[in-house]
Amino acid sequence: MNSRILIFFTTLTLIVSTTTIIFLWAKGYTINRETKKVEKVGMISVKSLPDGARIFLDGNLALATNTTLGNLKGGTYKLRLEKDGYSSWEKDVPVKEELVTFVDVVLIPRSVEIKPLTTSGVNYPVINSNKDKIYFIAKVNSDLDTPQKSGLWALDLNSSIFNIFKTAASLIFPDTKTLAYSSADLLDLSPSDNQMLIKMNEKGYYLADLSGTDLPVATTTAVPTQNNWQKQVLAKKKTLSDKYKLGVPLSEISTDPNTIWSPDEKKFVYKKKNEKGDSWQFYVRNLSDPLGVGEENEYLVATVSLDSKTEFGWYPDSKHLITSECDSAKQPCVSGSIHLVEIDGTNNTQIYSGSMSLGSVFPTPDGSKIIILATFNQSAPPNLYAISLR
Repeated sequence: MNSRILIFFTTLTLIVSTTTIIFLWAKGYTINRETKKVEKVGMISVKSLPDGARIFLDGNLALATNTTLGNLKGGTYKLRLEKDGYSSWEKDVPVKEELVTFVDVVLIPRSVEIKPLTTSGVNYPVINSNKDKIYFIAKVNSDLDTPQKSGLWALDLNSSIFNIFKTAASLIFPDTKTLAYSSADLLDLSPSDNQMLIKMNEKGYYLADLSGTDLPVATTTAVPTQNNWQKQVLAKKKTLSDKYKLGVPLSEISTDPNTIWSPDEKKFVYKKKNEKGDSWQFYVRNLSDPLGVGEENEYLVATVSLDSKTEFGWYPDSKHLITSECDSAKQPCVSGSIHLVEIDGTNNTQIYSGSMSLGSVFPTPDGSKIIILATFNQSAPPNLYAISLR
């Protein structure tokens, strides 16, 4: 009987001790083995795309992503991620006791793979508000042996985007004997993605219903339609500004036509001139509530010259920005570079440098590819290419 009681109390003590340790660990405490005292600690949760990167903490190899580094005293740690074939990532990461610092890293291949998505020429690509469909004009040489037809096309970025004219692209409005959409001068997409203005010349437009139920309607002016679309964009931004109860001047900044809201609608990027007025400063306003460990309400991401042809756009995770810059201030763009940068301006990593026929770039919804318009043969028209990040 005594032995049974002893076993019972021993087991109970073990269970209580284990439960206590687990509870303390979950609450941000640990037992110092040297002092035998309970101490407060923090943790770093590290994730990367792709995963499997080596984690170095203050220069010492720790673990591999995706994992959590625990039992860390409050302070700042130098975190470094390395993966064969990818650019390294490094940052000073703050740790607070009883809290978890979340680190999400996108690693960029040192040598990216570039694949053509079109072969017969593309003009005026525009992306919809959901960032999952690119519309473009294709004017095909009839002498070429290609299944593509001239007209207005749409490329679905959620589909397999290789051999697109077999799977992911669809012909919205083909050229006819009386109307050649492929001769358009510009495309302008509505905020609701259901209409498009097709500019044929200075005085001639077609307003197209993208649902395909009605034929495009000719109009001599685009002003009323464009004014209506601008009001829709302003109303959407005003709704977000009111949601976060932004006062002056933030409400004015957040509703400015040049301000770009993030996909998760918790941040926006904007630009303003520096105090001297000789350069542009790009800022990110972070409206997340509560802020994560080490996060701030506002970051200065970059400073560029006034004549720089630099464009900023959001990466799908809302934690990074994509920047594109033409090498020449003149238009059209001939060559340039593309970078991925964190919203606090750190880890500005080059994705691509080379031929670019358009300053704008388009990430796929999952962030695995960046779509560019480029030509690698000066005698050929520009085409869409996919730059693979993983």
